[in-house]
Amino acid sequence: MMVGGVAGAAEPAWRYQVTAGEGARELRVDGVIAGGYSQELSVDEGAEPFVRDVAVSTDGKSWRTIAPKDDSWFAPECVRGCRVRYRFELERAAAALSSEAGEKLDTVIQAPPSTWLLHPLHAPPGRDYRFAVTAPAGIRFVTGVHRVGADAFGADVSQLRDSPYSAFGPLDVETLHVARATIDVAFVPGPAIDRAAVVKALTRAAEVVARYFHRFPVERLLVLVVPTGGDDLHGRTLGGGGATLMLYVGRDARADELAKSWVPAHELTHLAFPTVPRAQLWIAEGMATYLEPIERARAGDLPAEKLWRDLVDGLPQGQPGFGDRGLDHTHTWGRTYWGGALFCMLADLEIRVRTANRRSLDDAVRAIVAAGGTLERSWPLERALDVGDKAVGVPLLRELYARLGGAAVTIDLDAWWKKLGIKLVAGRLVFDDSAPLAAVRRAITVGP
Repeated sequence: MMVGGVAGAAEPAWRYQVTAGEGARELRVDGVIAGGYSQELSVDEGAEPFVRDVAVSTDGKSWRTIAPKDDSWFAPECVRGCRVRYRFELERAAAALSSEAGEKLDTVIQAPPSTWLLHPLHAPPGRDYRFAVTAPAGIRFVTGVHRVGADAFGADVSQLRDSPYSAFGPLDVETLHVARATIDVAFVPGPAIDRAAVVKALTRAAEVVARYFHRFPVERLLVLVVPTGGDDLHGRTLGGGGATLMLYVGRDARADELAKSWVPAHELTHLAFPTVPRAQLWIAEGMATYLEPIERARAGDLPAEKLWRDLVDGLPQGQPGFGDRGLDHTHTWGRTYWGGALFCMLADLEIRVRTANRRSLDDAVRAIVAAGGTLERSWPLERALDVGDKAVGVPLLRELYARLGGAAVTIDLDAWWKKLGIKLVAGRLVFDDSAPLAAVRRAITVGP
């Protein structure tokens, strides 16, 4: 079967037909690569040893076998356009990688397309790649990559290197429709968990996030639910031409704990900001850390006292320590999560002060999402900040980044708490509604 674009769309630059063997232990891939790209072909770092029997052809009849050189395959004929075929040892790759690039999850193999689609390196944006997957009975393929038509997936060629989680195996899939978005929840076999409680928690979190952003950030999301031991609940997201969430759920996690957990809303909030360079991961983690309790408080799922007490207790962990060189250059846990949250709270407060509480971080992040700045796309951080600043009418985000991105700056949190009317009395948090910024505190808590 040839993989093509949708009717009326430009012809894809790269097209692949992927056939999974028994148990998806091995993939057979046939591809068509248009001219104009590099002769150097490769896959994700670490996955190269599992590519086998690579052959290229210019007419689909005569094939030339090529051997790897270092971690790449060089095919000069592909500069003008070629066909390529090979095998990929998926199960062996997943067992060896044990990372985002591939991992074995019980009887399911998780590996994004960047792991197993051999492609030209250094491809500029502007055209799409497409692929379709055929799997044997008992094996289901799921992916967060954008769906194209009934049986194909794809995105811009520049996004293949960072493509979303995808999986092969005996998966049970439940599809949710929330706030005009489609969420495919794929359950990985393993220890028995309360699936209904997981679906309920995800649905509520999606409603809460959509309420805050006035829309769900993406049109389609894949959630891979991975059962684990204990009562743990944590997740990680991955975008790049689509959006995915890996949600790890302990078999001992009770329904009431899942319903109250901050994790689903935190992870779904990650969808509402573009993928930025790793050095700036603090903005993605910080935004989710700061906004998640606000989203839940405004939806009535979290008391205001809990929201502010957690910020009072947590934000000091985001202050710079000895040897700190600013948020971009200090990648500790505290600076990444709470330092990023501190940046976001300062941005929120200073925007509100400068605009007499008429604008806020709410307006900035909603504008970024409306402009297409979601996890599905890679942006320079400066682009996102510029979109946010334009929405609020003051260059606050850029100014704050100039202050905190490359230098260690300690924030006087006690002064801010006093202005907001937040104090601890005998270990209990109380509000002072006569404080200068009490109205700002209430606006953050309840929204417009």
